[in-house]
Amino acid sequence: MPLRRRPRPSSGRTAATLGLSLGLCLFAVGCLLATETWPPEPDTSGWSIALEDSFGDPLSGFADDRYAHGRWFYESGRYGIEVTKQDWLMWSTHTITFTDFAIEVDVVSEASTGSAGVVFRAGEGGYQYHTFRISPAGEYTLERALGKEGEDMRWETILPWRSSSHIVAGSGTNRVKVVCIDVDMWLYVNDQYLAAASDEGLAIGEIGMVVGNSADESAVFYFDDLAVYVPPEE
Repeated sequence: MPLRRRPRPSSGRTAATLGLSLGLCLFAVGCLLATETWPPEPDTSGWSIALEDSFGDPLSGFADDRYAHGRWFYESGRYGIEVTKQDWLMWSTHTITFTDFAIEVDVVSEASTGSAGVVFRAGEGGYQYHTFRISPAGEYTLERALGKEGEDMRWETILPWRSSSHIVAGSGTNRVKVVCIDVDMWLYVNDQYLAAASDEGLAIGEIGMVVGNSADESAVFYFDDLAVYVPPEE
């Protein structure tokens, strides 16, 4: 089930942000979606690396802290996020912002609960962003948060939860990837194309990792070998 929450603004250089369940309904507004032929997949072979992290350095730029309902941590050359509260979302972003980019990272699941992936084009103090998440059930979703401080969050489900045979279900490692060019987004897992969508609402922002928990037990995921690529300057 999709999570329902309101993010809180983050503090500190890591821009880590929390989400709070408020019983909001998810809905789709103003997004154009395609799953196969539109838009054509981009050629990113000539793009250059802009950010990479193997998470061996706990000062690499992501959160390393505890919260009442979870924690962000570096452990044994990996980055981890644990969410202990049901219907809760936690993420950490780097302070570098990107417009057109490709982000990819290994998502490691060691349990059967929760969901994890990447957060991107995050801004407005953590109140606006996209998330692309996968679950140990072999499903994926694309969502968008639209909010302002002091106001209730609005949520758009751009791609509702759906299954894919390309996702390694259960315990295992999946490499998730998102390519963003202008208003278009392409989603991949394990080098296999999943879907594409267009969204004119968010054009620039921070990138990072995200974990959601929809059960009454902890959801823990690890991340490794983060890489962000950007197109050549024109």
